[in-house]
Amino acid sequence: MSYDPESNKTSYKNALEELIVTYENCSSELEKCRIALAEVLKIKEDKTNDLVRNVDFNIQNLLLPIVKKLIEKSSSIDSKYLEMLEQNLTNLTSPTGFTLSNPSYRLTPKEIELCNLIKNGFTIKEIAEMQNLSVRTIETHRLNIRKKLGISTRKINLVSYLNHLETT
Repeated sequence: MSYDPESNKTSYKNALEELIVTYENCSSELEKCRIALAEVLKIKEDKTNDLVRNVDFNIQNLLLPIVKKLIEKSSSIDSKYLEMLEQNLTNLTSPTGFTLSNPSYRLTPKEIELCNLIKNGFTIKEIAEMQNLSVRTIETHRLNIRKKLGISTRKINLVSYLNHLETT
């Protein structure tokens, strides 16, 4: 059996042409997948936007009018809670809203609740009264919150920091 360089060139050329055709087919299929994925993502985005609009509409037209009536007829501490509820409902569908339930902060449900009260301007004394806890307990919670948010060693106002987080 003799070595034929022309035969090897032809077989290499054929193999190369097969690879080029396979590559072009794969590229074509990949482009089709990219287009299909883009369409699915667009549909998902549209559905999400529809859901946000529906939730916002229901909050504005069903829930907030009830909360406003309750605020008018409630005691001072109850009205503070209701005003906070009203504010939270208004901010619920905000696209830039910051969520304190982000797992990276490791805040407990109680700490998230206290952050919300702090952010809404309630004093430690008011929060203690509203939560039926001691002032010292609320101060301890504030310190833990500051540690978890990474601001315990910095001279930053917690109210300002929480409000800033909501807008970033």
